[in-house]
Amino acid sequence: MINLIKRISISELLVVVFLFTLHLFFVFFTKSNLGFITLFPKNLFLFQLLEISFSNPSFFIYIVSFLNFLLIFWLANIFFGKSGFLYPLIVYSFSPWIFYSVAFNSHYVFLLFIVLLIISGIVFVEKGKRGALFLLFFAIFLGMVSDFFLFFLIPVFFILYLIIFGSESVRKFIYPTVFSLFVLFVFLFFFLFKLRPGFFAIAANEFGIFDDPGFMNMVNTYRGESSQEGFVFLSRLVENKYFLGLEFLILRFLSFITPATYFTSQERFFGFSFSPPIFIGFLIPFLYGLYRLISDKKARKFLFLSLILILPSFFSSLSINLSRLIIFSPIIIFAISYGFIGLLNFKKSKAPVVLVWISIFLLIFQLFLTVYDIKLKEKERFLRYYNFDSSYKIKI
Repeated sequence: MINLIKRISISELLVVVFLFTLHLFFVFFTKSNLGFITLFPKNLFLFQLLEISFSNPSFFIYIVSFLNFLLIFWLANIFFGKSGFLYPLIVYSFSPWIFYSVAFNSHYVFLLFIVLLIISGIVFVEKGKRGALFLLFFAIFLGMVSDFFLFFLIPVFFILYLIIFGSESVRKFIYPTVFSLFVLFVFLFFFLFKLRPGFFAIAANEFGIFDDPGFMNMVNTYRGESSQEGFVFLSRLVENKYFLGLEFLILRFLSFITPATYFTSQERFFGFSFSPPIFIGFLIPFLYGLYRLISDKKARKFLFLSLILILPSFFSSLSINLSRLIIFSPIIIFAISYGFIGLLNFKKSKAPVVLVWISIFLLIFQLFLTVYDIKLKEKERFLRYYNFDSSYKIKI
């Protein structure tokens, strides 16, 4: 990281500092207008099991957000070089998904840091850097003791990594895979024999997918309509909760790979906000970047593997839990950046440059609209949604 800073010019460094300052401005602006909003405190997984009370102080989340910014800066230089390292930082700085979560002191900002640290460790190992395995082992251990889902997903991720990338990855990533499995089985043995009630209580709290009112409404609607038509037997045989459950899971999964989830406000932030996770001005670069990623064999494999990051949100009691889904945001951020670079470097036509200017216009318009909303509308929406209880703690 230090060598990277030495290689960039003063003007580029000033732009990086400006972008992080802009990010902090949005964070503090949101906090100054909506500072009364508090989230239900979420403890680290291991602390929950040991019944140790701990909640992340605000300054810790600010530090973590800065570390996220630095990791994205470093990864962007690795992936895109000096010609494109600013694009991921711009997306990170301008995304309500990020600055709302930091302003409200969300635990998942820390989990985003762990995901970025694991990705950085993988890149280090791929490049054969000294100390790469130590960094990756540290990130794996930190992730597995910090979150219930990461405790299981990290070993699964590395097993799938070995399977998907084949023999080229076994030599480099067999040790991280073995280490993650070792941590999994040792801790799982300890949890099940010493902390069984707490472990299952946490599991029941984290897995709420079939508690979603949408699922029960679907079951009741199908049964009611079938019964009205005189097909009572068929309503029980065909439209039972198992068939509908499978349909429900498929539809829910599809909602996670639909751009509207990330670029519109169809899913409310923390239940009340009308701000989109990512401004719709980034949609055109995202679609082009996604096309370019899918066209590349190795990138396509990693894109498929990254879908594992949606699972914590997928199993939530909310249809789409945007707080949990933030750990998937690096994939969206880098896809947008890849699209921007491709559009600006397109030589055969001027049409892509026109699309970039359209995107910039949409970004500026939506940015002013979001600032206006935060200043004048969001407080009213929060109070109305939570029955005018300003002390309500939002569960994420």
